[in-house]
Amino acid sequence: MVLNFWPHLPSLTQATVRLQRLLPVVEAACVEVEDLDFAVIDSMPLPVCRSKRASRCKVKEATMGYGTQGSVYGFKFHAWSTLNGKLAQYVVLPANQHDLMAGYELNAKWVAYGAPRIIGDKAYVDGCNLTPPKKNAKTVDPHWKKEYGTARKMIETVFSSLTRAGIRLGQVKDLRSLRLKVALAVMAYNWRYINP
Repeated sequence: MVLNFWPHLPSLTQATVRLQRLLPVVEAACVEVEDLDFAVIDSMPLPVCRSKRASRCKVKEATMGYGTQGSVYGFKFHAWSTLNGKLAQYVVLPANQHDLMAGYELNAKWVAYGAPRIIGDKAYVDGCNLTPPKKNAKTVDPHWKKEYGTARKMIETVFSSLTRAGIRLGQVKDLRSLRLKVALAVMAYNWRYINP
């Protein structure tokens, strides 16, 4: 005999359905718009299955993409981080989209965040973002400072925390469930930055 100790709470299935209906609210609540001087931008892969199983994958929106870690079938998580490690905003896009295009999508709210200077890696070279100089560059960008390279390490720390929290683990059946999983992970991560 199974006892239900919390009869007033919904079941796991009911809770998941209700959360998916509230997905826009959850995504808006997990990040807040604030004035920033600097933001660090980067991306990490969110695979939905291994590449060799891609032909049998049921997630329609997933695509094959390539990154520094090799090929990935699924999506990419692109985010802005503050210099203290809080996630300012993020977007989940198909894996085959270039990082620069995701950067443009994140920059759509650039003015709302106080027009911060964006520090990125070499995938975001476009003249607007602060990026490290390439090794074969004839001239060094005068705007790049050594401190920006140190600041970029913060978003890598954020991504490793999200990975340890299981943002890449588990099965997803559609893009909505992946977005909900990401939003809940970001909300749990940003919880430490809420002032009591």
